[in-house]
Amino acid sequence: MAGPYRCKDATRGQNDDPVTLSKILSNRIIEGIKEVISDNQVVFLPDDLFIFARGELASARVILESLNEFKMVSSLVPSIPKSTAYFFNVVHHVKLAIINIMPFSEGEL
Repeated sequence: MAGPYRCKDATRGQNDDPVTLSKILSNRIIEGIKEVISDNQVVFLPDDLFIFARGELASARVILESLNEFKMVSSLVPSIPKSTAYFFNVVHHVKLAIINIMPFSEGEL
């Protein structure tokens, strides 16, 4: 793997953006992945995925749009029968509106 992460200022990265631990870690992971795979090799085939969002109709729409974009880009299709939506502290009428637009079953905690 490449050497330690270095930048001109310990708190600033390129474009004078603040450097965060997550940025440093994600850069290191990306560097490591590039070293062990070829350009035409599939890297990840996720089996399980957790998506967290606010209990709002707008958030549900963003999730659906993101899943559709993922499907178009990757040619992978999420398994809707295996997908479940869980709600905590969401007003009942909002929960019903979300369930009406999302094809997922509602789970219970």
